[in-house]
Amino acid sequence: MHSPVELIAIVGRHAFEAGREYARADRARVLAHDPDDGVVFGSCRGSGGRVYNLVVRYETSRYGVIDDVVGQCSCPVSENCKHCVALLLTALASARTDAAPRAGATPRWQTTLDDVFPPPQRDALPLALALELTPPRLPDDGEARPERYGRWRDHGSPGSVRARPLRRGKRARWVSSGAAWSSVRGGWINGADRLHVEALDAVRRLGEAVDPYAYAEPTWLALEQVPSPSLWPALRRLVDAGVPLVEPGNGRRVTLEQATGTAPVTIRANADGSLSVRAELRHPGIADPSRAVLLGEPPHGLAWRDDDGVHLAALDPPATSSWHALAADRDGVVVPAADRGTFEHTVLPRITRQEWLSPDESFTPTPPPPPALHLELDVTRADAGAVPHAHLAWSWHYRDETGQGYGPLDLAASGSDPPRDADAEAALTAAVVDALAPLPLLLDDDGARLRPRGSVRGLDVVTLVTDVVPQLRALGVVLGHTELPTFRDAGAPQVRVSVAEKERDWFDLEVTMQVGGHDVPIGHVITALTQGADALFLPDGGFVTLADPELQRLRELIAEGRALVDQRRTGLRVSKLQTSWWEELLALGLVQTAEHAWFDALRRAAEHPPEPPPVPRGLRADLRPYQRLGFEWLAQLRRSGLGGVLADDMGLGKTVQTLAMILDDREERADGAVAEAEAGPSDAGAHAPWLVVAPTSVVPNWAAEAARFAPDLRVAVVDATRRKRRTPLAELTSGADVVVTSYALLRLDVEEYASLGVAGLVLDEAQNVKNHASKSFASAKKVGAPVTFAITGTPMENNLAELWSMFALVAPGLLGSPAQFGEVYRKPIERGNAPTAKLLARLRRRIAPFLLRRTKEEVATDLPPKQEQVIQVELSPAHRRVYDRHLHRERQRVLRLADDLDRNRVEVLSALTRLRQLAIDPTLVDADSAAPGSKLDALLPLLTEAAAEGHRVLVFSQFTRYLAMIGARLDAAGLAYSYLDGTTRRRDAVIRGFAEGTDPVFLISLKAGGVGLNLAMADYAVLADPWWNPATEEQAVDRAHRIGQTKPVMVYRLVATDTIEEKVMALQGAKRALVAGVLGVEENGTNGGADDGAAQPERRRPVGGGNLTADDLRALLG
Repeated sequence: MHSPVELIAIVGRHAFEAGREYARADRARVLAHDPDDGVVFGSCRGSGGRVYNLVVRYETSRYGVIDDVVGQCSCPVSENCKHCVALLLTALASARTDAAPRAGATPRWQTTLDDVFPPPQRDALPLALALELTPPRLPDDGEARPERYGRWRDHGSPGSVRARPLRRGKRARWVSSGAAWSSVRGGWINGADRLHVEALDAVRRLGEAVDPYAYAEPTWLALEQVPSPSLWPALRRLVDAGVPLVEPGNGRRVTLEQATGTAPVTIRANADGSLSVRAELRHPGIADPSRAVLLGEPPHGLAWRDDDGVHLAALDPPATSSWHALAADRDGVVVPAADRGTFEHTVLPRITRQEWLSPDESFTPTPPPPPALHLELDVTRADAGAVPHAHLAWSWHYRDETGQGYGPLDLAASGSDPPRDADAEAALTAAVVDALAPLPLLLDDDGARLRPRGSVRGLDVVTLVTDVVPQLRALGVVLGHTELPTFRDAGAPQVRVSVAEKERDWFDLEVTMQVGGHDVPIGHVITALTQGADALFLPDGGFVTLADPELQRLRELIAEGRALVDQRRTGLRVSKLQTSWWEELLALGLVQTAEHAWFDALRRAAEHPPEPPPVPRGLRADLRPYQRLGFEWLAQLRRSGLGGVLADDMGLGKTVQTLAMILDDREERADGAVAEAEAGPSDAGAHAPWLVVAPTSVVPNWAAEAARFAPDLRVAVVDATRRKRRTPLAELTSGADVVVTSYALLRLDVEEYASLGVAGLVLDEAQNVKNHASKSFASAKKVGAPVTFAITGTPMENNLAELWSMFALVAPGLLGSPAQFGEVYRKPIERGNAPTAKLLARLRRRIAPFLLRRTKEEVATDLPPKQEQVIQVELSPAHRRVYDRHLHRERQRVLRLADDLDRNRVEVLSALTRLRQLAIDPTLVDADSAAPGSKLDALLPLLTEAAAEGHRVLVFSQFTRYLAMIGARLDAAGLAYSYLDGTTRRRDAVIRGFAEGTDPVFLISLKAGGVGLNLAMADYAVLADPWWNPATEEQAVDRAHRIGQTKPVMVYRLVATDTIEEKVMALQGAKRALVAGVLGVEENGTNGGADDGAAQPERRRPVGGGNLTADDLRALLG
């Protein structure tokens, strides 16, 4: 006997071995075994001779290996005991024996199909369906009968058809005993064919609808009360199965007619002109339909008796409830001749929705009169500055010369309408549609049919009244309207725009228009332009079109200006920082006056740009051409009292350009002080320092760069809070030209920094203030500097809200409030709403005067090339199993949490971080995991080979534990390396040690070493794991690819295949697209071309925001 040893792991060795001995001793008896369902019923004789009853259920793999067993036994052990094992082994052995083919045995497939489709039973007990017909009794069939309290007339009865099952008897032909409906319901009549019982049961189920709450099955089914026409297919199935329909008593066959009957409404014209309307029955086999029993209510069949016996026939189609109600009146309804027209207009259309006829062809409906199309037109006149509206409603009318007829009718015909001439309506409609072609809003979407109701406004009303209405009258359209207004073209308007300063840094815009020598109110002009009106209407019917290109451009500028200011203002106020906006307004040639010197200066600056400032005398650096331009741009903004964003690529010398600008300010102030020495002491502002705020790791670099390039500048470095240094900030920075501190210290002592009264503020690595709700942003705002410059290689990393934060500091008011900026720019662009490209181009124009960005590809042409390569890392089988198991669990949880992402954001990000760590190395999540990390196995050969070839490699990761694991593998391989993360002490010494030493590898935490480092001595960069923000990765790579680099730089990104890391790379692409669109730089680093956005295709998907959305999560976990 075969013994599946896999049972040992399920039931235990003792139960398995004892059960196997019981099976070999033939102690088990199988009563039933279903191998497909995996269940065995049987018994087993125990050691004391007692017999136990068992049920064993089991599951097998596709290869026949038993995966699970659940056995229940009546012995004291009760579950998965030795008796269960014995029964299962016996059943399995018997199944293998039975599986062998035996001569003459019925195949298993045939046995199964015979159970499903049983063959006809020989010698089966015949069954029949008895049908007892009681013909209807008409009211005049009987006489009035006396009753106790008077006399009443018999109104007749509708008759009945009752049914019950019969079986073949021994002596009589058909008997009812043993063949009741209750037996049919139970599905069994002793000796009867199962198919016959099922066919009878189909009839019985239809009869249940007669009385669904009946306590027991009736003896007879009342077929005349069965409501469903499904009775006829059920009877046909019964006869086809071999169950005859018979009359009770005599056993005479009942005929189920093949031909169907009809139940038409008939209309006959009488000699006096009246009409007789009746409900009639028709069937080729019935002589007197009044003697038929109707089945169903409304009827779906009929039964009658003649010399040949009882007949049953279906009605096709079944009669309607209206027919059934009319049939209650045997004589029908007579319509007097005088009312024939009303009958045809009102009732006949409803009759014609069902079968009707005139048997003697005496009645033919009167043809309808010609149709007339009516238009109700309501035009509202235009008050001063208002826009006229027209409302239209169409209908059909049918009237003869005397006005008799019917209407209004809807444009689309319905079944309840009186007779209509479809051809005539279609012809007139086509002509009207052609006349309305200039007004497509009055037609349906395909332009082929009229809208039953419609409205137009503005110039469309002029077209309607002036051009279309005369054509409609010519076509015969009947117009119902009040007096129509007249319109006239008042000629070309004369527009003037004046500008006046009402508050500091803000200008009020006044727009006036003259038409035909008359002034148009200013409010009407602004309203019409901002609301997109196509014309401006005057009370006397005159109008002026606003389609002039200059007016259209003025409209766009006014709408933009209003969107970025307080909406409660009635006029228009625009910030002077909107220089590109004012330049575009000037270009229109509509501005006549300006009461402010700044506006005149802007006009002159557009025509004759000022000379650039000279390089400061104290600058000890040879500026490259692009650096010279950057300095000039910064200095010109500063001299105009404006700030800006210097957004050059990392490694292009933003620090030296900024130092040159500060030095220019110091020298300008010093020269001015000397020139005005005779006038008295200079103001305190001449000695006010510049405040430079930078990340903690970059603060020393500013002091070093200032000492190197601008040694004349007195620099004070603040490296501690007031509590720790115990020296007032004013005393510490007294006489300094530049004060350098960190964002952390600024947040802690912001009041003290604000009291310095600085000459200007420089925010280095300004992405630290990208969140306008952060303390860093608030602190920078609170400093109160007259000018602010943001220095960053990534002015926007994730979303447009970061861009707003930057410009809220350097150019307050330029982009409105956060809410206004969100409605005008951020939401439409990030959601991908059309026209995205045009909106991006406009945003670029607005920020262009205050943003300077150059990429290395544009200006540092002598910089060695940078090549990037994505290395796809296939997870090992063990690593893959661990990752997929966690992915399945985390996916379900995260997608559930995504329903309320704001509340569950921390949990969601934690789950995503675990998945990212699992993609790197399972031990980052489970320290006890035995699965090897696949990425380490791919990284070590790369580092070893690079070191052997003399390259120096920067390895970045977000996870310091992973960096430690890399370090351990490098130690084991005997490869020297340096290490830097946020906890590293003597940071400068570590960086200097790598720069001046020979270690081939530098392991760096992405957050600790991504900014402020110059590591041009390295020529390889490895991103061990992708980060959400591509700008952070690019900053890290540019520690090596920067000015001073002499070798080509190789960048490797290690990405685990088919993991969340691939989805992170996709999100990076969306963020790069957003940055490229706003900054006007393509993803390859080159300028995007024309700034009107025409060269940039519309994106097929939203370009994305900073925070993960539910859609992002589905993409990451899909």
